Amino acid sequence: MASKEEVLNIPRLIEMIGEYEISYMQATPSLWSLVLDVSCESKLPIIALCGGEKLSAPLANKLVTSTNTAFNVYGPTETTVWSLIYPLEKVDLVVPIGMPIANTFCKIYDDQRKELPQGVVGELYIGGIGLARGYFNNPSLTDLKFTQNPRMYATGDLVYERGDGSYVYIARNDSQIKIRGFRV
Repeated sequence: MASKEEVLNIPRLIEMIGEYEISYMQATPSLWSLVLDVSCESKLPIIALCGGEKLSAPLANKLVTSTNTAFNVYGPTETTVWSLIYPLEKVDLVVPIGMPIANTFCKIYDDQRKELPQGVVGELYIGGIGLARGYFNNPSLTDLKFTQNPRMYATGDLVYERGDGSYVYIARNDSQIKIRGFRV
């Protein structure tokens, strides 16, 4: 693992990829953008995992051409970080956040918690074996964000499901924002 100082020193971070023969690197789109701006002359010999913020199509395309393989990954902490994954190839306008990983399932509900069909925007709910039990010592927030039968977490993210089973992020349904991958 790179230290905070090494991550903030992009030339050193790129040097470490070769020095330590790094095969995978996970970072936010903001950090990937900095890395690719510095290393644009050579292809990074790694598998890139990109998550924590919305990934733009131009950056997705740059990841595809600048690394061995690239994936968009999505998932809140409440579902053990990554819940969906999408292998990146050439992207036109929309970058899906992915399809559920093993032992994970997703549903899209309206504000009355009625399930919505493919192609209709609603709130993403995630369930499966990686789902947290709730918030420590906060049963009221747990009851608000976690459903029973089936047990799922309400992400607050508005998405729609495409015909291929992947999900596309649209926006938040509240005022929460992410700054460098952290929820505020």
